[in-house]
Amino acid sequence: MEKFSHANEILKVNIRELIDRAEQPEKMIRQIISDLEQELQHSMKELERITFATQNTATQLAEARRKSAQCEETAKNALMQGNADSARDALIEKVHAEEEIVSCKESLESTSAQVPLLSAQVNAIRSKLAEARKCQAILTDAKVNSELEKLMQEINDKKGE
Repeated sequence: MEKFSHANEILKVNIRELIDRAEQPEKMIRQIISDLEQELQHSMKELERITFATQNTATQLAEARRKSAQCEETAKNALMQGNADSARDALIEKVHAEEEIVSCKESLESTSAQVPLLSAQVNAIRSKLAEARKCQAILTDAKVNSELEKLMQEINDKKGE
C-alpha cells in the first residue's frame, strides 16, 4: 500500500537521534514537526475519505438488497396474476440487484479493512508529533537555560571588575 509508505518512513525515524546528529537541531525539529503535521493532515483526509466510501457502500448494499427483495415480490405477484413476461422482467432486475449486492459486499470488505489501518496510522503520527513537540520544548528550554547561564556569567564578570 503506497499511501502508507511515506507515513511508515516518518514513523520509523528516531527523532532524538536525528536531533543529536543535526548541525542545526532547532531547524531539524521544525522540519520534522512540519512533515508530521502534513502527513497527519493527509492521513486524516484519507481516513475520512475511506470512512465516507464505506458508509456510502453500506447504503448502496442496503438499497441493492431492498431492490432484490422488491423484484422478487414483483415477480411473485406477476406470476400469481398470470403475467409471465412481467415476472421474467422482474427476475432479470433481481439478478442485476444480486450482482450489485456482490459488488457492494466486495467493496465494503475492502474499504472496511482499511479503516482500522488508517486509524492506527493517524494515532501513530499523532504520537510521533507529540514526541517531536516535546523534543522541541526540551531544545527550547536548553537554549534558554544556556542563554541565561551566559547572562549570569556576564553579570558575575561585571561585578568582579
